[in-house]
Amino acid sequence: MADKDDSSPPNKRGRKRSSSSIYSSAESENDAADVMSLLKSLNKKMDKNLKATTDIKKEMTDLKRTVNNHDKRLSDAESGIQKLELSVNQITSENELIQIELKKLNLVFMGIQDDLEESQDQLYTKVQSIISKTTPLDIPLDTFYRLGYFNSAKNRPVKVKFTSMTQRNIIYSNRSNLLPPNFINEDLPYSTRKSNAILRNKKKEAINEGVPADEVNINYKMKQIAVKGQVFKVQSLRNGTLTLSPQSTSIRAGNFLGTTPSHLNQDVLPPDLNFQF
Repeated sequence: MADKDDSSPPNKRGRKRSSSSIYSSAESENDAADVMSLLKSLNKKMDKNLKATTDIKKEMTDLKRTVNNHDKRLSDAESGIQKLELSVNQITSENELIQIELKKLNLVFMGIQDDLEESQDQLYTKVQSIISKTTPLDIPLDTFYRLGYFNSAKNRPVKVKFTSMTQRNIIYSNRSNLLPPNFINEDLPYSTRKSNAILRNKKKEAINEGVPADEVNINYKMKQIAVKGQVFKVQSLRNGTLTLSPQSTSIRAGNFLGTTPSHLNQDVLPPDLNFQF
């Protein structure tokens, strides 16, 4: 039996790749392409988001700068308002002092019987009758007239101007000789009367709460009141109203009052001082 020829060509079927292997390679290439495409897309989105973030940060920086500028302008405006308020308060105080000086010769008589058909001669007699209760001297009058409109429910005040401060002071210094409903008040500006009323009400409130009267002291000139050493001051708000605000400093009552001019000492006056000018 002849030996089998070993030189016959090898079976090529064993070296041929299977179709499934070819498909797997193609799928891998496609997957790789998809991944690369996805990565490129993600990179574009990241670049886009990075640019958007940068733009947002820039806008935030610009906004902060704008806010800071507005804050500075607001601070400058508030500072300007405070300066204006100080100027207004200073001018108001100066005007108040001027009005006090202009009104020094005047006194306001309260409680004089008011009649609808009252003549000037009748009014003069009524005023002189009140004056005679304060001094036996003959005191001439410069001008005198009722304030406001007639109201049968109450007596209108009478403003009297005297010819000299000496005569005026004689009457005012003896006003305690009068009995209610007659009172003699100084002719003070409305703002002064208002602040004085606030101070008197605070004093009354403190005494009603049990604070000893000698520990409640008013300085009308400074528009301040000391209650057991704590100082309160009448201040004007932006809307023009007056308020009583506590001060950061306290002071001894003995050093608080100092010298209060007589034309500012309204402690003996009744609370209703809302007469017109």
